Amino acid sequence: MAAAHYTYQDLYNRVSKFLGTYGSSGPTGTDLQDAKDYVKSGYLRLLGAYDWTFLRKYTTLSIQSGTWRYELPDSFGGMRTKFKFSNATGYPPVEERNEDYLMELRSIGENNSYPQYYALTAGDYHPETGQRKEVIFWPTPNADWTLFYSYQCLPEMMSNTTDVPIGGPFVAEALLAACLAAAESEADEVQDVQEQKYQTLLQQAIYQDRNLEPRHLGPTGGPPEMSAFEIARGSYRLNDAVYNTD
Repeated sequence: MAAAHYTYQDLYNRVSKFLGTYGSSGPTGTDLQDAKDYVKSGYLRLLGAYDWTFLRKYTTLSIQSGTWRYELPDSFGGMRTKFKFSNATGYPPVEERNEDYLMELRSIGENNSYPQYYALTAGDYHPETGQRKEVIFWPTPNADWTLFYSYQCLPEMMSNTTDVPIGGPFVAEALLAACLAAAESEADEVQDVQEQKYQTLLQQAIYQDRNLEPRHLGPTGGPPEMSAFEIARGSYRLNDAVYNTD
């Protein structure tokens, strides 16, 4: 059974055929590099077009007593949820603040407790690896904990011929169209048929991705911003109600 996706080689070969540079056995030299560049451009464009479910990463961060700064994963593209302790600890979720606010708190005095605030900050830049994001906490942790969180994932770029792009079959045709649209725009300096096909297939892919969203989103009609922590801790429990049976 054939796989319902395109490999990296499939994509740049299709781009090369569109440009007329495929040759007898595939693109070579600068033609090959150009085709790969258009695939990269189309890939990045598709990934940034929507809040795709396949780019949502759920993971944990282990924090240690006395350490208040941590490097986030290579694939980190932005927070989707707050950092949360397990319900067993009884601590509320860690609230986000900006870096200046947390550094001002640290300048006032040293505090050691469970983390109450976090801020995202830029890490050191290295030409070989780029720049990663870091997270800082206040107060400084006074124990070891595991924090749960979700972030937007930035996948690695494809490099090997057999590499498979992220997203699966639902976005395969939209990705191919994005790559061809990039070639059309850059090589032919027009936005025409391939761009129109990309926009149509993109909307179809978004529709398919939305169908993967959960059908039930949890309690409704309660207090605004009521968190799972508040529910787990017993706020607004049914057995807290007192009924008049007269």
